[in-house]
Amino acid sequence: MGNDVTVMLPSYNAGRYLKEAVQSVFDQTYTNWKLIIVDDASTDNSIDTIQKFLKDPRVTLIRNPQNLGQSKSQNVALQLVDTPYVIQLDADDLFFPNTIERLKQEADKQSEDVAVFYGNFMYIGDGMKKGKKKAHIRRYRQFKDGYDFLLEDCTVRPRFYRTSALKRVGGWPTDDPYEGRYIEDRSIILRLFEYYRCRWVDETLYKYRKHSSNLSKAIEVNGEVVEWVVREALKRWGDHYKPVFAFHEGWNRMVQLVPKKNSFNNKLGISYGGLMPKPKEIVFGGRVKLRHLGENFPEDKLNYNLMYLVSSYLPACAEQKVKVCRENGIKLVWNQNGVAFPAWAGKAYKDMNERRRNLRKQADWVIYQSNFCKMSADKFLGQYNGKFSILYNCVDTTSFTPPKKIPSLSKIRLLVMGSHYDKERVTLALDTLALLLKSGVRAELQIAGNLKWPNAKKEVRSKISSLRLDKHVRITDSYLQEDAPKFYRKTHILLHFKYNDPSPTVPIEAMACGIPVIGSRSGGMTELLGKDGGTTLEVPFSWEKMYYPSAKAAADAVTIIMKDWKAWSSKARKRAVKHFSKEKWLKEHKKIFSKVVESN
Repeated sequence: MGNDVTVMLPSYNAGRYLKEAVQSVFDQTYTNWKLIIVDDASTDNSIDTIQKFLKDPRVTLIRNPQNLGQSKSQNVALQLVDTPYVIQLDADDLFFPNTIERLKQEADKQSEDVAVFYGNFMYIGDGMKKGKKKAHIRRYRQFKDGYDFLLEDCTVRPRFYRTSALKRVGGWPTDDPYEGRYIEDRSIILRLFEYYRCRWVDETLYKYRKHSSNLSKAIEVNGEVVEWVVREALKRWGDHYKPVFAFHEGWNRMVQLVPKKNSFNNKLGISYGGLMPKPKEIVFGGRVKLRHLGENFPEDKLNYNLMYLVSSYLPACAEQKVKVCRENGIKLVWNQNGVAFPAWAGKAYKDMNERRRNLRKQADWVIYQSNFCKMSADKFLGQYNGKFSILYNCVDTTSFTPPKKIPSLSKIRLLVMGSHYDKERVTLALDTLALLLKSGVRAELQIAGNLKWPNAKKEVRSKISSLRLDKHVRITDSYLQEDAPKFYRKTHILLHFKYNDPSPTVPIEAMACGIPVIGSRSGGMTELLGKDGGTTLEVPFSWEKMYYPSAKAAADAVTIIMKDWKAWSSKARKRAVKHFSKEKWLKEHKKIFSKVVESN
């Protein structure tokens, strides 16, 4: 059997890592490989460390008389390749023992129009053996085309190619301002996507070493080349999109593709800024709304004429994305939740609001999640004179339903639910439970959702212990959205004491399950509960200070509701179905989208 795979290993001053990289080739379970090492005019002794490997007839060493850079070095090697496949290995990285075998197996099964094969990689650091850094896996996905790959803003590892495809496109491009010295991996894949498809093998097949010598010392240059490579690729592909670049997480990244004006069609297409949750992802807050919308209005990251943003969950680089979208005629619908105010955000409230102020004023339509949301936005973000709607959050009333058998009323089951950033919404519930128990009432409390404030778990456990509630409290951390109804159905009353909560979804979900709510008479709570969804407890109004009802007032409210719980439960369910159904919410969105897209 002849050799089928050539390992291409460019190296420049790789030091001790080169020997480890070459050893990982020799450790392969598949042995019919060739290895071409291109030393790009190194000035260290790295080649001396691999002398024993050079005796193997499968190994070829090329020594460039002068430094050419990554792409030109690989093109030198490509001229010598006579095998059907090529796999690239950086001089400071490693293969897993089965890397070549698995990728060749996959390549042999695919048709000739599949030219790039890749897996997942493990990040390794210099301190791995000493336990200074933990390994983690970078898992990729299947890319359907070049645009899909561009939108992921990544490269792939390992990279296994059909040799014929590499030669068809002329090898690694060197026509950029730096002649292929930077991001050559992304550049070649974009070229190949013009003629070929790719294939992902969902296995960890590469060890990528990240250390001080390969952390970018030329971020500015790298960013410049990224822009050049992306813009040139888009031009070659028909020039239908304008890329949005932004400095994010230490790098200049392409964060969105915006369709140009002449690419529009009459069909509604929506971008959510790339924030649509994955199917099994744990979501809360603004992302719950996006999941609901995605069922009827799926995100189209390429062919869209409307952008939808939620103020409480903005995408990275939202300002740059909106700017380019507006320049290219993309409409903007802005969903406004709460704002930052002094009691909640301290001195930072102005800076936190400024970003949303600038984005909201560019909107073609603003959806306020409650009248309180509009009032607070007008105060802290300034007046908005465009078109708007008041549209409360929704609940799927077919999933969030009352239990077939209600929990026994002989013991009161209380619930606090959601993401708990304010400790009072939990500690006040504990105080309420303690008062009920002290008065001789049988009761228990379920705390569901992450405790988010500093030292939260320790503080809550301490309070539970000091109040002697250990046998009466259960704590569940994060939960999937589809599991939320299970918590409500085991409950009699939801306690929701967050101050000035603008438009919380948890009380709506509770009502849909026939669970009355006791909350703070602040924010949007009175709008949500009305007279039938439960009761709110008096607190002073303030932007400068947080106020909470007393535990006694809460305990008294629990007692009152429990005296006629079945009636309260029925009214809560009816209110949720009438005012907050997902069907109604989606219909209102459809009307808004139609009006916005049709407007000039």
